[in-house]
Amino acid sequence: MEIVVSSSRPATSSWFRLLVVLAICLPVTLLVLLPACFGLHRYVVTGADLLPGVSRGTLLIERAVPLSDVRVDDVVTFRESTAQGPRTVTRRVVAVDHGRVRTAGEPPSAAGSGTPETLATGRPTVHRVVLAVPWVGYPYLVLLALGPPARAGLLVGAGLLLVLAVVLGRRDRAGRARAAG
Repeated sequence: MEIVVSSSRPATSSWFRLLVVLAICLPVTLLVLLPACFGLHRYVVTGADLLPGVSRGTLLIERAVPLSDVRVDDVVTFRESTAQGPRTVTRRVVAVDHGRVRTAGEPPSAAGSGTPETLATGRPTVHRVVLAVPWVGYPYLVLLALGPPARAGLLVGAGLLLVLAVVLGRRDRAGRARAAG
């Protein structure tokens, strides 16, 4: 009788795989799907409008509220008209008087002029920030910076990696079943 010694890596348990999948899927589910179930909106801060309090890459969870419900020190997101076209900005409310809401402008050192924005009561709603999660929005910012062809390539590459993982997992299980039986 001949004894053959072979080095083999220990098999990963199905519990470990389940924990890895949950570690990836659970935060995505909580931050993307759950807010939608409660009528909340998501927005990733792309500028320096709220520095130093809320930095670039922060994921904001927001609720649409009537403009009349906005109070001083609320943080709101709205569409602003600029010379380059409309853009979405997040600002802190500094004053509410006679049905008009004033927000703090960008700091003078930033790309903006530093002038405050006044929201008229003709605007029915704005999005008020409910929760701010720092750094979670950076993957979105990276994807935004890549451009459409690179995003499509990244998506195709991720799909191919998923198919490869499934095929290798099945082949590994089949090999272990043959060795055991």
